[in-house]
Amino acid sequence: MDVLSIVLDRLKLRGTADFRCEARAPWSLPVGVAPSALFHLVAQGQCWLHRGDSGEKVSLDAGDMLIVMRNVPHTLSSDSDELAVTSPAPQIPIPGALDELVRIGGEGRETLVLCGRFEFDPDGPRSLVDALPDVIHIRRTGERDRRALMELVRHMIDEALSPGPGSALIINRLSEALFARVLRHHAEQHERPGQLLASLA
Repeated sequence: MDVLSIVLDRLKLRGTADFRCEARAPWSLPVGVAPSALFHLVAQGQCWLHRGDSGEKVSLDAGDMLIVMRNVPHTLSSDSDELAVTSPAPQIPIPGALDELVRIGGEGRETLVLCGRFEFDPDGPRSLVDALPDVIHIRRTGERDRRALMELVRHMIDEALSPGPGSALIINRLSEALFARVLRHHAEQHERPGQLLASLA
């Protein structure tokens, strides 16, 4: 087994798709701090990320995916002005119940977001994970070396738009493969990737 596979095995990475959110403008979805890393996949439409710590705003298009690695309070919304939109707190179904939709907002343009999380063994080798940026934005229109990432994202979107038997499990495993790819990409940017991974194994 290669070194990155050993690191991932010891991390006990677990991806979980929690719910699908069908939002119609105007809408907002506040997300507080969480003990695990979170992901948001825009399967359809367009929205904005508002970071509560820095005030940064990021436009998200269909096919974009966000991974929020640490305790970063944030809000997803239909508007670039977060304060211009208010929505009642949504009723979140049991995690993994992808056949149910969380519906929020008004009667404007529709956005479909798949929300989930990544969990790790707290006693696992966290150095590589902790070295990642607080927020990772995987764009649908990215560099050529992200094609493999976008293939995984595309399959996740297909399952989110038309869920069937086994969709939750399929999305969970695809999300884990995607996160492994993110870790690989980050490790390869290191001056000496082999030494970095060997030090974590």
